[in-house]
Amino acid sequence: MRIAFVVILVVAGLMVATLLPARPTPGNENNVFMDGERIEYKVRWWIFRLGTIAATTEKIEDTTATRQYRVRISLESDPSIFFFTIKSQYESVISVSPLRCTQFIGYEIDGKDTLVTVYLANDSLRQVKMEEWKYPAGVKVREKIQDSLDAFYEGASLVFLARKMLHSNLRIVAPTLVDMDFFTTNIDFTDNVSAVSIDAYPQRISVKELSGRANFSGKSLGGFSGDFRGFFSNDEAAIPIKAEMNISLGTAHIELERWSRPGWIPPSPKGR
Repeated sequence: MRIAFVVILVVAGLMVATLLPARPTPGNENNVFMDGERIEYKVRWWIFRLGTIAATTEKIEDTTATRQYRVRISLESDPSIFFFTIKSQYESVISVSPLRCTQFIGYEIDGKDTLVTVYLANDSLRQVKMEEWKYPAGVKVREKIQDSLDAFYEGASLVFLARKMLHSNLRIVAPTLVDMDFFTTNIDFTDNVSAVSIDAYPQRISVKELSGRANFSGKSLGGFSGDFRGFFSNDEAAIPIKAEMNISLGTAHIELERWSRPGWIPPSPKGR
């Protein structure tokens, strides 16, 4: 499962796909990024609850001109599920303008070991350095440097990119870093507005739909690949409400279960 269950939440203006460069994107980042936001999701496959995803957002206070947020994500499988166990944590530092990931560190339990993956962007050299370590042995497993790179996206930054561009009606191709390799993620932002229901809220919620295709698969994404759909709140906050994605087990369903965001109320469909 791992970070894939966050990436899937990323799931006719511009009809020709273009590679997304490191440049400002449409939207109001002040409304997408909210210091202290916490959102939690349940992940379901068939009749089983696979686990829970929780994400928190924290503004990084500094004296530089660059505005950045730290996003922490935790994934934990349901203890009643016998066929796999996952307990992972990820931390991303995301630059607001242009929106992109500048640092990433992931902790994944692998038996008795913990795999620690680190990505660090270097703007002056236009490169990203990647390392993977195994603890408690403290052994470096892999190291890699990618040159001539202006921007990359992993799970958290890809979701925030989708939130920021939800109302853009664009079609993009985002360079995506998965398991220390680069792939692409296609995302189509549409005008499709509908209403969905979730167990955690008594009324239907107005949402905008996006769709896309993950042109990759890998162990770090729980077999996530192929087509996906996402339904985000039809407002400036653009909070992911529901998503569907293909994983190695089949189709996984993700649904908003708890949230804490100052002043936010799920938007109601028009006329209600």
